[in-house]
Amino acid sequence: MARVCFDYGHGGEDRGACYEGRKESNDVLSIGRAVAEQVRRHGVTVDETRILDATVSLNDRSNFENRNSYDCFISFHRNAYEPEKVKPILI
Repeated sequence: MARVCFDYGHGGEDRGACYEGRKESNDVLSIGRAVAEQVRRHGVTVDETRILDATVSLNDRSNFENRNSYDCFISFHRNAYEPEKVKPILI
């Protein structure tokens, strides 16, 4: 059966992008853990680089992935933007 690693970006002191009081680190942790739960229901093994709002260095994330053999490594991120400042591009 497949084995994947989910990496929820940022965490702890590294909050990532913020918009309207929301931290990227919390959003991706919450969304990623929900996705992991659904994927596990299909028999896929899901390992996670973090399960709490904790700081995990890029080196530690890489070492975590390299210690195991995964079919896929997925990193979750969410960018912030101000919708009122978005300008459409007409082609």
